[in-house]
Amino acid sequence: MKELVIAISGEAGQGIQTAGNLAAKALFRAGYNVFTDKSYHSRIRGGEYIYRIRVSEYPVYAMREEVDLVASLSSVTTNTLERYIHSNTVVVADKEDVGHKFEPIRIKFKERAKGAGNPRTLNTVIVGAILKALDVPVEIPIQLITDYFTSSEQLLESNIKALKNGYEISLDLSFKKIPKNRENERLLLNGTEGTGLGAIAAGCRFISAYPMTPGTGVMLFLAKRAEKYSIVVEQAEDEIAAINMAIGASFAGVRSMVTTSGGGFALMQEGVSLAGMTETPVVIVDAQRPAPATGLPTRTAQEDLYFVLKSGHGEFPRYICAPRTSKEAFELTEKAFYLADKYQIPAFVLLSQQLVDSQATIEPPVHRSEYSKRFLIKSDEGLEYKRYQLTKNGVSPRAIPGGDAIVRADSDEHDEYGFITEDLEIRAGMVEKRNKKLESLQKEIASPLTYNLEADTILVGWGDSWGAIDEFARKRNLGYVHYNELYPLNLNIFDQLKNKRLITVEGNYTGQFAELLASKLYRKVEHIGRYDGRPITANWLDKKLEEVGKI
Repeated sequence: MKELVIAISGEAGQGIQTAGNLAAKALFRAGYNVFTDKSYHSRIRGGEYIYRIRVSEYPVYAMREEVDLVASLSSVTTNTLERYIHSNTVVVADKEDVGHKFEPIRIKFKERAKGAGNPRTLNTVIVGAILKALDVPVEIPIQLITDYFTSSEQLLESNIKALKNGYEISLDLSFKKIPKNRENERLLLNGTEGTGLGAIAAGCRFISAYPMTPGTGVMLFLAKRAEKYSIVVEQAEDEIAAINMAIGASFAGVRSMVTTSGGGFALMQEGVSLAGMTETPVVIVDAQRPAPATGLPTRTAQEDLYFVLKSGHGEFPRYICAPRTSKEAFELTEKAFYLADKYQIPAFVLLSQQLVDSQATIEPPVHRSEYSKRFLIKSDEGLEYKRYQLTKNGVSPRAIPGGDAIVRADSDEHDEYGFITEDLEIRAGMVEKRNKKLESLQKEIASPLTYNLEADTILVGWGDSWGAIDEFARKRNLGYVHYNELYPLNLNIFDQLKNKRLITVEGNYTGQFAELLASKLYRKVEHIGRYDGRPITANWLDKKLEEVGKI
């Protein structure tokens, strides 16, 4: 497979993200398959920022560690870049913008930016040089710049001039030409956009959140589209308020969600339990980052699985999904709203910094119209309406306030009508009623994705690790089982894997999914974990499995 990995590096405040997005979108529109990721410090100015773009003959869903082309705007990233450089890496930079460890191609990018009338267009000059070297027609990035700088004619003119100045630079990169094999019907989407679009498609009408990286992007995405899609967006004073607002909106009859990360989710525990007791649907998006406490706000992890699985005191059913790609972020967010509504439970969408920030070339997500179905009833029973009626599958007829039925809800244990009770027989019946929903919910869960189950060693993963695991397994002739729905678990596939070696690949230290599987399968499950804040890659898997003697 022919491919190229580009890194645009510099400091926060130098427009690295703008440059990376411009380059990625231009390459995508030119017909290439693209995957991007971002490595940056938790600060507004300064620190390092590296935007990587993997340009490939075929679709890819993980980053490759080795970089083929580095365009450096600052020497602060020298030490970090060293881990990505190989013997044939080409480094281009102004004289002072790369460390002494590299022998770069010296190009006067800053001089060309000044020639465009604005020294701050240095990032655009560099993008122009890169795109010219990859034979991207200049009309493509010009249109992208025109669409981006709509509020300032002066900025638009200087950036277009800077781009053209960049196109005048001849970079003799001598890379193999990458075929443009991309299918026409494709999108370039990140996990934030996929999740937000999935919420819109599901009919979400209320979102509340307290900003917390990396989960804030979903709230901002919906806020920009709130008027168009009649969505109420509320930035709450804290996460406690956010979860309770969303529960209240759902009680009133609209589909609602909250977005957060692990530290914010820690404050939502009583609210989660309230949703479980009152049987109020709510969707909770947890974009994971390294913990504990504040941890690393701008890095990636898979550390919240058990936290979400056991969140909220008491026992009550829930649904947990972890999308593999931005396409699945759309589809599973939509499904989460549907299942929360249908079974009157909290539903969790487990994302990660890597997934929410990374763009990938994907097939258009599939919108399922049945996921828009609401499960509300109109009742004229008045005082006789049983909000918590005992039923065969545990799901009671759900009406909302404002109709002829009197709707009661309370965080205390209650009877079928919603009245507080301390009758212990009723208590037992209600516990059974709530948890009985799991039997029907289990039937809604899809089988995991599998590959090469004839292999002796089977890698097991979940969430956004799929791209790296798939790439590595195909390279090393291993098998894999990969999950995007984590609770309830569909374990049927393991009936045919009783004599196989199982190794989970996770973005955590303790092997949370390995522990969960072992407890369900009553067998040994090994694990390897990445917990340095970087995403799982095929390169890392190769080194790690050899290092620990797993293969």
